[in-house]
Amino acid sequence: EHMDYEEDFIRYLGPIYAPSDPSYADKVLSLLGEARGLLGEETPVIEEPVINSVNAVVVIDPGHGGTRKVGGSSANNATSASGVLEKTMNLDMALLVRTALADIADNDPDLNLEIHLTRDREAHRGLTTRANVARDRRADVFLSIHFNGFNGSARGVETFVLPVQSGNVNIEDDRALAGRIQQRVYEAIKVHDPKTRDRKV
Repeated sequence: EHMDYEEDFIRYLGPIYAPSDPSYADKVLSLLGEARGLLGEETPVIEEPVINSVNAVVVIDPGHGGTRKVGGSSANNATSASGVLEKTMNLDMALLVRTALADIADNDPDLNLEIHLTRDREAHRGLTTRANVARDRRADVFLSIHFNGFNGSARGVETFVLPVQSGNVNIEDDRALAGRIQQRVYEAIKVHDPKTRDRKV
C-alpha cells in the first residue's frame, strides 16, 4: 500500500528501520541519486524534459488518493451527492487543468509552461512528499485541488493561501493569484449552479 511512489515507500520504512532517527528517511532519499549512479542506473524520467526556456513552472496537486492516510493526508474526505469520491474528482480536475494549461501554452509561441502533477493516478502521497515535488521542481505556482465536504451543507467556492504566520513570504502574489482563481472558478460553477456562493479567498 506504500509502493506507488518511491519516496512514500522510503518514508514508510524509515520509522521501522530507525525509530530513534526521525531524519533517517530524508538521509536515504538524499542518497538515491548517488546510488543510481554507482549502479549505472539512470534516474527515471516521469515527464518529457523541457528544452526551451521556461516562463513558469506549475505544480498541480490533486488532493487525497489511495486507500489510507499517508503522511498527514487522508485517502478521501468527501463524497458527492451522486457518490463520486473527492479524491477521484480532484484527480479528474487536475488532469483537465493540466490539459487546459498545456493547450494555452501550445497556442502561444512566447509561453512555455512546465507542468507537473504530484500524482497522476489513483495513489496517495503524504503532505511533505507533495510539497517536495513543488520544491524540487522550483515551482512558481503550487495549486492543490479539493472538493471539500466541510459540514455537508456548505455550498460554493473558496480559495486558500498559506498565511504569513506560517512562513509565506509571497503573500501578496499568492493573494492576487488566489483572487483570480477564485473569481474564474466561481463564475464557471455559477453557470451550472446559480445558487453557488462566493466563499472568497
